[in-house]
Amino acid sequence: MLNKRFPGHHIPYRFIHQMIEECAVCCLYRNTFDTHIEKIYSHIKPEHPRARVGFDGLTVTPPDEHGNTHLIVIVDFFKKYVLAMVAKDYSAKSVATALFVYYCTFGVYDEV
Repeated sequence: MLNKRFPGHHIPYRFIHQMIEECAVCCLYRNTFDTHIEKIYSHIKPEHPRARVGFDGLTVTPPDEHGNTHLIVIVDFFKKYVLAMVAKDYSAKSVATALFVYYCTFGVYDEV
């Protein structure tokens, strides 16, 4: 094809062959994408509703009139239902109470 389009070019065939062997794009197309690495998509969205919830805490200052200085936020990862509940501390009892209120409101989930 090179001879037909550009007669008298004086580029040797071995030079073109060497350039093709060293070209990463040419190797990728020649191998029909066998060396392509699939991307790993990391996400926390579960397969079905009511599978997973997550919770986190936030410190709020100044404290309110009842002495609450923490906010416990619980989120359903599928439907994105959110509950924010105030607490005096970020203890296991406070988180369990917030999860209990969330479960009573939205239903029981498989994992936290």
